[in-house]
Amino acid sequence: MKRWQYIFLALVVLLAGGVLLRRCNSSNSLVGIDSNHDGVRDDLEKLIDEKWGSDPKIRSAARQLAKTFQQEIENPETADNKPGLAAVDCLDYVTPEKSGEILKGLKEAAANTSARARALVRYNQRFSGTFLSGPKNRAEACSFDPALVQ
Repeated sequence: MKRWQYIFLALVVLLAGGVLLRRCNSSNSLVGIDSNHDGVRDDLEKLIDEKWGSDPKIRSAARQLAKTFQQEIENPETADNKPGLAAVDCLDYVTPEKSGEILKGLKEAAANTSARARALVRYNQRFSGTFLSGPKNRAEACSFDPALVQ
């Protein structure tokens, strides 16, 4: 998935979808519940395990992406865009055929309240019109070593 497609998809999901109807069994607070303090909200962790948990590499890449969404929601005015771009590159490396589906599903679930959706819109607005580049080797974008994950 191209970077411009990632940005376009993010804006479509957040703006055209308005307040996303799908609600998870999680706190309605901006931050949500992260019982094990690993940087991934419990509702996102459950979604990842249920939909993509059978493949350890995909699960690891999806968790990396979920962590970046959480950082963007919690700090829309200051969060760096490099971790999010790296997470998308990693996901594309690990599963090019499913990366769009996973990106869309996680983005929708991450923005499952109006406050979270507004925070992600504010975050994305900061980078509107900017040129984005990532690593030449997408495996290096992963926060884990894909070769070692079985």
